[in-house]
Amino acid sequence: MWDPVVNQSALRTQHNTRSAQNNAAVRCSPGNYRGWMYFKVVFPPGYNPPTASANGLGQEVSLSC
Repeated sequence: MWDPVVNQSALRTQHNTRSAQNNAAVRCSPGNYRGWMYFKVVFPPGYNPPTASANGLGQEVSLSC
């Protein structure tokens, strides 16, 4: 079962980097939260496969504000 979405960040594109980050901040509200992310990598020409993607669900954390 999926938890309700509190906020979603805008799509962010990064070029020529090993890492990326984004932010979907909202006003603090006490409760248990976890993040979810999806990413797609486009490799340089000649790589096989040319793209890869995955997603992940973060560990649940409790906020008390």
